Formats: sequence, C-alpha cells, structure tokens
Amino acid sequence: LEAIYTLCWCADYHKRLEEFRSFMLLGNQLLKDEAPELERVDMTGIHRASMIHASGLYHFCLGNYDEAIKEYSRIITFSGTPLTRDSSLLRSACNYLGQCHYDMGNLDKSIQYFELANRYIQKNDEDFDYLHALYYMYKGEYQFSAGKIQDAFSSLLKALHLLKNDNRKTRVRNSLISNLILIANFYRRIEKYDSAAHYVYKSITLHVKSDPAFIGTYRFLGDIFYEQGKLDSAIFYYNKSLIC
Repeated sequence: LEAIYTLCWCADYHKRLEEFRSFMLLGNQLLKDEAPELERVDMTGIHRASMIHASGLYHFCLGNYDEAIKEYSRIITFSGTPLTRDSSLLRSACNYLGQCHYDMGNLDKSIQYFELANRYIQKNDEDFDYLHALYYMYKGEYQFSAGKIQDAFSSLLKALHLLKNDNRKTRVRNSLISNLILIANFYRRIEKYDSAAHYVYKSITLHVKSDPAFIGTYRFLGDIFYEQGKLDSAIFYYNKSLIC
C-alpha cells in the first residue's frame, strides 16, 4: 500500500494524471479487498489514511470537490475519531477540506477546517513558523472573500513576516512569491493599483532565472496596468510574458 500511494504522489508531482488514476484505483481496490488485514497490521492508520489522502488529492486536482471532500472526510471529521494520529497527515487533510469548501463557496466550513488544521501544528515542528504562515494565507483568503478586507491584509502581512524571517530561502521562496502575489491581487481587487504593482515587483525579485512562473507574474502585472488604462505599460509586460 505504501508503494502505491507513493507512486500516486510521484504521478501527481509530474502531472501524469492517467497514471495517477490507475495507481489510485489499484490502491482503493487493495483497501477494499484487504480491509480486515490492513486494519490489523496498520495499527496507527497512517498507511490507510495516506492512500485515502492520495485519492482525495486526485479528485481535488480535477476540481471534483465533492468527491475530494468525501475522501478526506474518511480521514477526519469534526465529530468522529480521526483514522490516524499523524499530525502532518491530519493537517494536510484539513487544509484540503478547507480549500475544497472555499472553492465551492462554503466559506464558513472552509475556515473551520483551516482552523482545525492550524491546531495540528506541533510546537516542536521545525516548520512551525512556515506552517503558521500558510495558515495565515488561507485565513486571509477566507477573510477577503467574507468582506473582512483589513483583517485579510493583516493575516497576509503576518504570513509575510514569518516567511521573510525564515532563513531557508529556497524552501520558502515559492510560498513567499505566492504571498506577495496574493497581497497584490487583493489590492488590485479594491482598485489600489499602485500598491498592487508594488507587491508584484517585490515578487519578481524572488524569481530565479528561467522560472516558468515569470509568465504568470508578468501577465498579472500587465493586467494591473491594463485596468488602469496604462496600455503601453500593459503591452510591455504582456510582451515580456511571451518571451520569458
């Protein structure tokens, strides 16, 4: 079972969805066929939960949020006993449940799961600050969608502070870029375009050479200038996105 869910994660990482699906179906069949034996030997539940997590991830990647929720809810619910006590696995399942509900517009449920995920962050975890930063990013998205604009910016700035103080620059670079782009997008949505552009420029300094994400960043900057009516600047950055 461990080999199968590891193959699922590898297929996901390399965006090979057909192989992901075949491994997922194989793992789910094994869960069904060998349920009594797996319950006996997998006493902590971590291997069964990991396979279920892989199934949930597959459906999440396809945007099948109802199916993803069904899978992740086999690992943890608000009222039931979790399938495993592994904090990282439970935290991840809660975050995906929160993201599913967020993308479906179920904002109250989404924040409940994000808060639950936050409670599974262990104080002795070497990623303690990094994981809290991700929590504040999730929380900021919820707050902005719920109309709590200032609270949203406050959460994202807390995340920014935690990520900037993390000495593992390579480890946090992508999350830091995501945080800056999220702040920029919020400013764009409230039509504070100069502030939006400011945070996009900050994110550009973090991209590495030949980073494919440059395409989206320059296109986003072009959108900001386009919405201001600054067409020359918009065209300049749209062109940059084409030659990255």
